[in-house]
Amino acid sequence: MARILVATANADLRAYIGEGLGAAEHELHFAASIDEVMDAAADHRFDVAVMDVFTPVLEGVALAATLARACPHTRILALLDYTTARARNYELHVWAESVLTKPLSGERIANEVAFLLEKPARRAVPA
Repeated sequence: MARILVATANADLRAYIGEGLGAAEHELHFAASIDEVMDAAADHRFDVAVMDVFTPVLEGVALAATLARACPHTRILALLDYTTARARNYELHVWAESVLTKPLSGERIANEVAFLLEKPARRAVPA
């Protein structure tokens, strides 16, 4: 069983992702703000963080960078409203192991999390 952090300010999306990942019996933790993400990361060692990156409340790209530095063992799955090309402009690829663009399905997210769990721990991250 993997420990997974789901970070998005959108309550409906948190519930949707939780339903999709719940079938795999992972230990799920939810965060709706930057403080909640960092508090959870301080209290637990997460295998994967599923993050809604382009959300104003979470300031996702900066938060992904902060989480990657603080928890290099945590694999980050970034969820985007925009294309992956837009993410590259923000250098998200440096911080996230995987990027999915919306619209999303619970199955697609669960499959990507399963893929990430099979990968080795995070590569070194820039300072």
